[in-house]
Amino acid sequence: VSFGASELDELEASLAALARFEVAATAHVEGLIARGADTRQTYARLVATLDAGERGRARLVTALRKALAGDGTALMAPHASELLATIYDQLATLVRTRAMYQDLYRDDSAYGLDGTGESLAEGWVWAAISQRHWLIDTFPTYSGRGTALLALANAYDDQGRGADARAMLQLFLCGNRQAEILASKEAGEDDAIYGGIYARAIGLTDYEGCAAASDDRDTVARAWMQLAEMHQATTGEADLAVAAMSRASSDARAAVYADALRALADLQLARDAVFDAIPPLDELVLFADQSSANAEAAGGLRDWAVQALGRILALLWRPSSLP
Repeated sequence: VSFGASELDELEASLAALARFEVAATAHVEGLIARGADTRQTYARLVATLDAGERGRARLVTALRKALAGDGTALMAPHASELLATIYDQLATLVRTRAMYQDLYRDDSAYGLDGTGESLAEGWVWAAISQRHWLIDTFPTYSGRGTALLALANAYDDQGRGADARAMLQLFLCGNRQAEILASKEAGEDDAIYGGIYARAIGLTDYEGCAAASDDRDTVARAWMQLAEMHQATTGEADLAVAAMSRASSDARAAVYADALRALADLQLARDAVFDAIPPLDELVLFADQSSANAEAAGGLRDWAVQALGRILALLWRPSSLP
């Protein structure tokens, strides 16, 4: 079994189209049920669609595994591995969708109600995690490394493993400081699950000089915001949350620039650092005044920032609040 570059590209495009079709089919069934259609009949149609997609993907998994195990596919192994992880993700989604409809519209517990569906979906999730770890461990210079790290961060976040999710985001955003991120790593029992080197990392204590594994400013800014939100939700990491959100709001051309400025101001206000909240609020007012994309949204941001600045100035007017 062998896959070349063109075959993998074609397969990737076909899988994306199939996933869109399955989403549309699910929405169509929901619409039929909402209009009073027979739930058993419409459920059977959906299951037939999902079953076909699941069986086809299972065959692809077998073929790709054989290709990765062969001797003649080393050049295409990173792409094939990435595609295999994507298929695992899609299989987990398929299983969960079918289990959900099983719970809603079927009386028996042959699938889904007894937890079988979720257990199977979890297996596919961890298969995807394992595959992506193999990919970034085996091909550290692979061009898709950044995408794999972000996928790992989201997967770990979904699994409730915040420390691992933060470590993956740090590796994506500060790959040039990988040695620091993993310096305090301790081997854990979960190492065996994916066979990688990332089990537990205390990580960085600042974000100076970080270079992201992507040139896409929107992707990078959103990743900084995601990391900041994770720090914010972790006790004792308020300074890191501010540092990460500051990086998210450092590029005025990023799509989330205004959202990052507002989030940074909120972070500073939440910890009573009113002086530090003034610069992002000022920048938000200037940005809103110059924005022409969405006048209504910009006006709302400007009003919020001006009101926040007004409250800060009223507070600082008190003699006891002067520095």
